[in-house]
Amino acid sequence: MPDEIYMELLNEGIQVWRPVPGRCIAKNVYEILDNGTYDPDDETWMFSPGTWVNCQPRELSGGQALVAFARAQPALTVCLYATCGSDAEAQELAETFLKRLIICAPVRLLSFEPYWRIPAYYGFLFEFTPTGTYKTAFDCLVSLSPQAWSFSGSPPARNAVWNPLDGSVLLTEQVRWGHIELSYTAVDQAEPYIAAPCQSIEEAI
Repeated sequence: MPDEIYMELLNEGIQVWRPVPGRCIAKNVYEILDNGTYDPDDETWMFSPGTWVNCQPRELSGGQALVAFARAQPALTVCLYATCGSDAEAQELAETFLKRLIICAPVRLLSFEPYWRIPAYYGFLFEFTPTGTYKTAFDCLVSLSPQAWSFSGSPPARNAVWNPLDGSVLLTEQVRWGHIELSYTAVDQAEPYIAAPCQSIEEAI
C-alpha cells in the first residue's frame, strides 16, 4: 500500500499542501505516484508523478506529515585503502585505479591522502557518473572482485565492503580494503552535494 506524502502546490498565491501517494524507494526516498487525480492543467505539483524525492517529517496545520522537499539524485562512490610509500606512488596508483574503474562507468578522482591511523596506507575516493543505470555500474564494480564482499542497505540504495579473503584481489594487490556506496541525495537544496570523505576502516567493518 502506498505511503501518503505531502508536497507543495505552486502558483497558488498561498502555501497549499497536496497529499499524494508515494512508494518508498530507500530510506527517506520516495517515488511520487499518480492515483488518477493528477491534472497539470488544474494545479501545479512541485514534483510530477514518477519523480523520486527526498522526504522528511514536518509539522503542518493538520499535524506531522511526511513532506517531499527535493528531488533525489543517485550518487555512486568508491573508497579504497591501499599500501603506498609516498605521495608520488599514490598518484601513480590513483591513475592505475582510474584506468581499471572506468570500464564500469565514467569516473573521477575526488581525493587521495595518507591514512592517519595506518601510515603505510593511503585512502582514495572516486565518484562515478554512469551513462546507464547506477545499479548496473554498482554491479560492475562488485564484479571486479566477486569474492569477499559484504552487503548492506535497502535497494536501490546499496553498500558493499570488501576485505581480502583467500587471496582475492581488488584492482591491485596493494588494495587492502574497499567500499562501494550507492546513495540518494537531495539536489534542490541551497548547499551542493559533496561526497563524504572515506570513513575509517574500523568504522565500516
